[in-house]
Amino acid sequence: MVRRRTFLKQSGGAFPVLTGTDIFGSVRERQQRQWSLPIETVKERKAPAESYGLTGEEEGKDIIQNRVSGNSNGASRFELEAFFHGDGRLGMSGATTFGTTWEAPESGEYTLTANYWGHGSYFPGIKDPRGLDVDTAGTGEVNLAVVNRRDSVVGKQTQVHLGSALDPRSEEAFEKIVGFLAKRLISVYFGLVGVIIATFLMYAFEPNLQMLRSTDFWIEPLEGREIDVTFPARAGETYDIFFTPCVGFGVESREGPSQPYIPRVGAKYNLDSLRIEKGDGGVF
Repeated sequence: MVRRRTFLKQSGGAFPVLTGTDIFGSVRERQQRQWSLPIETVKERKAPAESYGLTGEEEGKDIIQNRVSGNSNGASRFELEAFFHGDGRLGMSGATTFGTTWEAPESGEYTLTANYWGHGSYFPGIKDPRGLDVDTAGTGEVNLAVVNRRDSVVGKQTQVHLGSALDPRSEEAFEKIVGFLAKRLISVYFGLVGVIIATFLMYAFEPNLQMLRSTDFWIEPLEGREIDVTFPARAGETYDIFFTPCVGFGVESREGPSQPYIPRVGAKYNLDSLRIEKGDGGVF
């Protein structure tokens, strides 16, 4: 469940001594049950321009841009663009995974929260779509996952920000293109987290026509956005934590080789913080 909440920072300052009240104790207890986590690893993940059905001599594809970058400050950028000429399908995708580890001090239920912001746009690359037999779509989402040392996922959540389709023709056409993107690229090239994102896009994500009309998104940096997941943990066990922005696009053309397309998606995400609290959403 994604919720907007005031960002809580672990305080390092001194507290006044309050005699005869339990305020000091409650604040100290809350601090002891809350952990701010650093970014320990950054992985940039690129998928090639995968295609299906391009068999004619005049048909083909070419990558114009495939730029994916991430740094230890939590910033990631995506610039994906391709040339597509023919009768068939084409897809491109990229992701950045910010990782860290955490050891549970005691057994129980915990809530992991990521605070972030971002913006991005999808350009179908078709000047005049009217009358053309073509479907195209772009996606942008983030995933938050908790994995134990047996590579079992104990908590996961995916939030979609961009789900754009040309026209849109139908939700079914969008789902078909996103299914190709998820199965042929995201689940193949982006590891365990890619499988989580792909499974969500194929089976859990329910697009709506209002979302399909949007070709961009903007999350205000000062307000930010939060994604969280509650998971069970065992005392002394170490968990791998991953925050993964992922963007991509797909095109399916039935126009033959006469109509070229140059789809492009660009985005920026910034992970501001990762924190863990004891209990369900910080309610102890």
